[in-house]
Amino acid sequence: MSDEQERAIEAEGEAEIEIDSDLDIQATPRRESPNRYNRFQRFIRSFSTQQPPTLYKAPPLPADGRKCLVLDMDETLVHCSPFPPHPSVNYFNISETEYVYMRPGLEEFMSYAMEHFEVFIYTFAERDYAELVLNTIAPNIDEDHRLYRDSCIVKKSLIIKDLDMLQRKKSKLIFVDDNDKALKVHKENTIVIPMWKGMPNDHALMEWLVPILEMCNNANDTRTVIKNIKNQTRRFTT
Repeated sequence: MSDEQERAIEAEGEAEIEIDSDLDIQATPRRESPNRYNRFQRFIRSFSTQQPPTLYKAPPLPADGRKCLVLDMDETLVHCSPFPPHPSVNYFNISETEYVYMRPGLEEFMSYAMEHFEVFIYTFAERDYAELVLNTIAPNIDEDHRLYRDSCIVKKSLIIKDLDMLQRKKSKLIFVDDNDKALKVHKENTIVIPMWKGMPNDHALMEWLVPILEMCNNANDTRTVIKNIKNQTRRFTT
């Protein structure tokens, strides 16, 4: 990756409002213009603590009793950017000016996940954008297993992904997100994966996450495994 591309990715990350997952709405977005910050605040106020999210009916439990794996999308599985990615990073376009980078190992990881778990994608992204991405990276995940921004709620000053909507036993549930604020609500079930924004030498999905998921799958209670990895600090690049 050239110095210019690296600076572009870093600058893009600095400009983004980190609201992909559970979000502390008291925090001020970094380096935002007043106008954009005002739009951000209006958006936050559009969520009502009194109104339920879009009606969602959880699908039936899987007949084979497999455990439930809930995956965030942006910065966990993919990264969207107006800039072309590093030559070693796979990508696809959802418009002439939007590149969707695929995290290294994504295709192999999704194949593994679909084989061993009941997989949900739960994203803070808007439906129109998320569907374009998911139809490429996870075409076999049906609509009942896709949740979008309109399925998020406000609770205690956080915009959260409400795992209770899925109606799955917490002892059989795993939630993977790059945003550590998810720990404030779903602490016992959350695995925090490092945020990914396009670096080609990332190995988190296959070399770190899959072994943890294997342990969860073999455990009577996924929460016991997740508790044991909470304090681990790992590097996922070479």
